[in-house]
Amino acid sequence: MKWVALGCLWLSMLSMEGCFYSTGPDIPSDWIGRRAALAMLDDPKDHGRLEIIACYSPPLFSHAALRLVCPDRPVIFWDPGGDYAKDKGPGGRAHDLISDPPTLSRYLSYREMLDDTGGEIFQWDIPPDVALRLHNTLTSGNPLGTPGGAFTTSAVGLQCSLSISDFLRRFAPDILTIDDDYFYPFSLAQHLWTQHPHRVLVYRRDIPLMIYLPPVRPDTHTLPGG
Repeated sequence: MKWVALGCLWLSMLSMEGCFYSTGPDIPSDWIGRRAALAMLDDPKDHGRLEIIACYSPPLFSHAALRLVCPDRPVIFWDPGGDYAKDKGPGGRAHDLISDPPTLSRYLSYREMLDDTGGEIFQWDIPPDVALRLHNTLTSGNPLGTPGGAFTTSAVGLQCSLSISDFLRRFAPDILTIDDDYFYPFSLAQHLWTQHPHRVLVYRRDIPLMIYLPPVRPDTHTLPGG
């Protein structure tokens, strides 16, 4: 009976959103933080923005998602292996893409309802043509034999970080470098701090939203192609 109970517990864990190893944001000591204004959650109008969201939910699970802003195109929210909008039926999601993509403010409210311990939103400002390329890949997929290889936005549970790591490595090498398959959102987030995001929004339970800026922005920290 003991092994049956453990097996049932394991299966119930697999059915939940996210990945093992839940912790909170671990911010590098040399990054400069200040309280974020609500306007900092607004999307840019004249350039693209790549956003990687790492969420930490007690006691065992966490989650990662991707949000892409592309001028003159609908915002993309990719929730690989997640549960956001699943209660809206087939019209709410298509291959893990959300048909009614949430604003950052709305998604943070959703994560608050899940009782997150905290999370990070990494942001890279990118030129419109780079955003359009990523937008087309996410909405249309990528067939076998084309640059980057076959790609689909469908994922099974517990593969959120693996899916996002794979996408970034294959289709966004001009923005950041992914040199490993990150199973845990926390591990992916720790690597992303080293990839020169333009800013990182950090939320924690019962603490005001904070924005962190890099201490020194290197020359390479400009819009790719800009």
